[in-house]
Amino acid sequence: MLFVLVAQFAANLVLRTHRVRASMIARLERTFGRQVEVRTFSASLLPLPSLDAEAISVGEDPAFGNEYFLRADHLSARLRLLGLIRGRFEFGTLSLDHPSLILVKNEEGRWNLERWLPPATSAEGTGVARSNVPLRSPDAPTNRLTKIDISDGRLNFKISDDKKSFAFTAVKGSIEQTAFGRWQINLEAQPWRSGVQLQSTGTIQVRGEVAGTSVRLRPARLQIRWSRASLADLVRLVRGEDEGVRGLFDLQASAESGTRPDSPSGEWIFAANAWASQIHRWDLTERADNPRLDLRWKGRWLPVDGSINIDDMQLAAPKSNLRGSAWLATLPETHFSVRVDSAGIQASDLLAWYRAFTPDVAENVVAEEYFTGGAAFSGWPMKLDAAAFSGHGGEMSLPGFTEPFRIGPVRGGMEKNAFVIEPATIHWTTGTAEKNAPHKTPELPKGKSASITSNALAVGLRYDFDSHEGNISLAGQSEKAEDVLKASAAVGKQLNRGWEWKGQTTANLRRDWGNQATQGWNGQIEFTKGNLQIAGLNQPVNLKDAVVRWKHGHKTVALGSVDAFGGTWNGEIAENVNASNVLPRWRFKLHADSLSAADLDRWAGPRARPSWLARLLPAVLGGSSAQPPVASDLLRLVDAEGEISVDEFDLEKLKLKQLHGQASLRDLHLRLQDCQAQLAGGTLLGNLSAAFGPKPIYALRLQASGLNLAQVPLAGKIAERMAGTLGGDLELKTEGVGREALLDKLNGQGRIQLKKVEFRGWDVQATFAAGAPHAGASRWSDGEGVFHVNERSLEVNHLRLRSPQEEISLKGSVSFGREADLTLENAAGTGKVKVQSPQRVMQISGPLEGPKVAIQNLSSQQPGD
Repeated sequence: MLFVLVAQFAANLVLRTHRVRASMIARLERTFGRQVEVRTFSASLLPLPSLDAEAISVGEDPAFGNEYFLRADHLSARLRLLGLIRGRFEFGTLSLDHPSLILVKNEEGRWNLERWLPPATSAEGTGVARSNVPLRSPDAPTNRLTKIDISDGRLNFKISDDKKSFAFTAVKGSIEQTAFGRWQINLEAQPWRSGVQLQSTGTIQVRGEVAGTSVRLRPARLQIRWSRASLADLVRLVRGEDEGVRGLFDLQASAESGTRPDSPSGEWIFAANAWASQIHRWDLTERADNPRLDLRWKGRWLPVDGSINIDDMQLAAPKSNLRGSAWLATLPETHFSVRVDSAGIQASDLLAWYRAFTPDVAENVVAEEYFTGGAAFSGWPMKLDAAAFSGHGGEMSLPGFTEPFRIGPVRGGMEKNAFVIEPATIHWTTGTAEKNAPHKTPELPKGKSASITSNALAVGLRYDFDSHEGNISLAGQSEKAEDVLKASAAVGKQLNRGWEWKGQTTANLRRDWGNQATQGWNGQIEFTKGNLQIAGLNQPVNLKDAVVRWKHGHKTVALGSVDAFGGTWNGEIAENVNASNVLPRWRFKLHADSLSAADLDRWAGPRARPSWLARLLPAVLGGSSAQPPVASDLLRLVDAEGEISVDEFDLEKLKLKQLHGQASLRDLHLRLQDCQAQLAGGTLLGNLSAAFGPKPIYALRLQASGLNLAQVPLAGKIAERMAGTLGGDLELKTEGVGREALLDKLNGQGRIQLKKVEFRGWDVQATFAAGAPHAGASRWSDGEGVFHVNERSLEVNHLRLRSPQEEISLKGSVSFGREADLTLENAAGTGKVKVQSPQRVMQISGPLEGPKVAIQNLSSQQPGD
């Protein structure tokens, strides 16, 4: 033991000498065929003699850059005892800890590993240029290596000076020489990509045998397995970003070269089988019927000319399959070709894919149809060269329908470099069918010119590969459009966002793309004889005739005859083509024969049924129906302005005629500007502003001129005794929800002007003169006054009625309940009689229909009193 300790100490001292260190580095350079740098050497005699090197770095060929070729934290080289006994220094097993290898491809298309390998012999006929590195002799140290162990390694890739983001990490395993020139490989690694967060990339295992470097690693047999990889991580590795796909991926592959005498030199024969299962969208839960795929292919790879031939390619789903072949060339440029000789696809597999990536598809949706066909693709990016497929028809069962939807024959393929799907018809039955009624399959129209019958929809597609223009066409009609909406909701496409339509519908639409002049939706949908229920309205809108038209993707709604809000409407609502953040999205011009505030309250007041709103608004807002919806959220989406005119508008007792104005609704803010209407033989001008927030706020400004007092209904029965004209202005503000809250918060002010006023049944001038009520008539040439509205009452601040004999001053208040508390004073008029101060004061109190009148005599105050 003392001898071993002394020998161990002496060996390490010798390794520190310059001569021995240089000799060890030279032997490593002969082993790796590259320049080697080592920080320190050490030796170990037990249990077997070995040489250790710390921080070893193997240099790169200058033709492939200046970065290292191989680097490892620690290298342990076990020495062969038989070689030591014979006096020869030979490496047995090399162990590399944390090695990092960089494979580089230069601009000439060659890899740095080729320069490390010996040159190919002429018999191989591979066409690879010979290297300047001499062919190693059979007794070279490299050929005498027994085993290479790798732990926690890394494999990087570079294209010229561009270091790729893809790499292999956690590389571990061994490469062992089982016989002279025959190596057994047993390695595993994990794929990695920089800048991308990966969770479960799985493990790639490589097993097999290869020949020595002197014969370019051939013959070789390899088995590759990639197990339990996340499909999301696989997409991230390839694309560098998450595409929202989830599932599992497995791969088994085998490759061999030089094992068959009839194969061209350098050719690899491979076979692979890949599985993808539990495929679904990232935000959808995993289901038992999630789609799965099984891809099998066999082919040949010739690295010399960069060609890959897949002679047998099979793609299988649970009830579908495709068979064909493929060819890929990478030199001098990439070219790809795929041919699908036969394909059989079940609609149930297509439905499974659709369900896996579309939310809210009903559980009981079942599709039955079988498609057959073939196709050919070529180029890179790939282009469809030829295709033909057909289906003899089928059916789709949807929940809520006693009869399935019938799907007519489907045919499609290439026509003059355009992919065309001829219009296929879907037919359904309205109403509830008897359970015991005999089943009859309706006869469906066939061909391009098929006429659309009742309760049918024809769908077609065309795409031109030369002009890159395409379109999809929809044409059909339904006696009960609610069936279409229900069927669309069953397949996860909610068409009615906050509205329900029950009635007849006819559609003729086409969606164009690729052509700037026509792209977008074009066509129209007609609605007749039905009811439209809109979220936020308490009653349905009766649509007798309405058409929604699309032109280049912009919508226009033409209202022929629509009953809503107590009147019949017509006009047009058009989408603003030049809409921006400043301009409104919609422009309208609407007309109604009649409208009333009472009807508006019945239609849009706070009476909407909660159960109905809870059912409709979650579809609009994308929320849960368990949360209470807010009715104003639907109105918040409205951004419109335009003209509105009403022949007759009833506001409580006010009857406005020929109402016309500019209206706008944006961000829950309604504005009516430049409004004009006829009332009581006069004219009203005004503006209205309403902010529909949690606590709605209203503001009104009016200007009146030429109103006939006898026709103004606000005075009640008193108006029957009055004559004259009224004018002035009014400003009102209020807030809250409901009539009572609005009246409590109502406040404002106004100014009135009166001309040729007459009040029949009471002679006010005679009453003041006599000191007691006097029947007759009161007449004033003009008058003016100022008033305020507050606390449910009208406060008359100052009202003067003038006549040639005297002037009457009125002050006081009248409540909204028509209770009066007024004071009248007389003063000198414009006549000859001059009165220095009021002689009498009249008090009026009580209800306006029968007030109490009290007259008081006033005398002039004396000095000192």
